[in-house]
Amino acid sequence: MNEHADRGSTNFLVRYLSSCRNTTERDRRNASRANAWLLAWMVSFFLATFGIKLEILPAGLLTYLAIAVSSLLGLVSVIAFTRFLREADELQRKIQLEALALGFGGGFLATFTLSLVERAADTRMDLGDPFLAMVVLYVVGILLGARRYA
Repeated sequence: MNEHADRGSTNFLVRYLSSCRNTTERDRRNASRANAWLLAWMVSFFLATFGIKLEILPAGLLTYLAIAVSSLLGLVSVIAFTRFLREADELQRKIQLEALALGFGGGFLATFTLSLVERAADTRMDLGDPFLAMVVLYVVGILLGARRYA
């Protein structure tokens, strides 16, 4: 079986995961740090969201403190990811850049499409939907880039 035929098979995931071990120690460390901060941000965001929605957090200072903590963790996540990108090797930066372009472009398109649907249907949609599209397309971009360059 030739290499191109093998790319479409389930072996791709195995090859991709094994190629992650070939990254530099600095890239692995920076990616792990960025992912840990991202996880902390996601947890704080969900806790704040459900705390507010389910009225577990009382309106007032505690609610705004939860929002501030979530925002601060989000900012630290962005800083950690930026550091990862700045210090990553060329191939990793290329994969990330292409994934970010796909994610941002998809989120941009989804936002404008959503605004047209809202106008046409005279309804309000959830603002989080375009951001979900952005994240999903970013992950798809990473997988496509890793498949292309692995």
